[in-house]
Amino acid sequence: MLNASNLIWADFEVYGGPLDLKAAGTFRYVAEASTRAIVLAYAIGDAPALTWHADGAILDWDNAPDDLRAAFERSATFAAWNASFDVAVWNYATLGFPFLAPERVIDPMVQAGVSNLPTDLESASRYLGGAGKQKGGRTLIRMFSIEDANPREYPAEWERFLAYARQDVEAMRDIYHKTRPLPPEEWKQYWAFEHVNRRGVAIDMPFVCHAAALAAQDGVAIGRRLTELTGGAVTRVTQAKRPGYTTASRTRRCARC
Repeated sequence: MLNASNLIWADFEVYGGPLDLKAAGTFRYVAEASTRAIVLAYAIGDAPALTWHADGAILDWDNAPDDLRAAFERSATFAAWNASFDVAVWNYATLGFPFLAPERVIDPMVQAGVSNLPTDLESASRYLGGAGKQKGGRTLIRMFSIEDANPREYPAEWERFLAYARQDVEAMRDIYHKTRPLPPEEWKQYWAFEHVNRRGVAIDMPFVCHAAALAAQDGVAIGRRLTELTGGAVTRVTQAKRPGYTTASRTRRCARC
């Protein structure tokens, strides 16, 4: 089993502007020039959750907290809820961060799912008697992660935003300790899947282009035949019906074919 005292519990808050994460997908979202990590909430082992930020500026590894830097250098394992997102942020929406390989990461969301818990942090936490997420979090996310409000102009709201991030870390850690720890063999399968997810699936583009050209040729031929059979009422297979072309008229036309 993994040594929980050597885990780095981590959760990013990100400024992504108007780009919609669900519509864009993780990698396009984090690779956008305007996207930047603005808060990293973290806890090392059972230590209290902390937040590292630069008043809304992008996080730079040169300014990383000493405890986080030391934990990374001793090869501690990172734990993040829906880890593929946080790892992508770590690797692509920060400055100078050391690369985080799949084998350095576990996902407590996966462990929660194996234990038949919901895979959203709020529900999983409450099912286990936890506090869940901080109320008003969505308003704060919109304020700082979408509208790019200046933390120095809204200090009270910024402090609540940091507390929101820390609470997510504490909730995630609590869920991990209350569920069955997955053995290394199962995490090895997770790492293998993450390698595939990062690399993507190879596509034989010459084959795809050739198949598309053949389909276009067949589509033209089929369209011509449909035009002949229906007297021009239907010209393609995706055209279900045209005005004046009823089932009865189709039957009469087909009877003459």
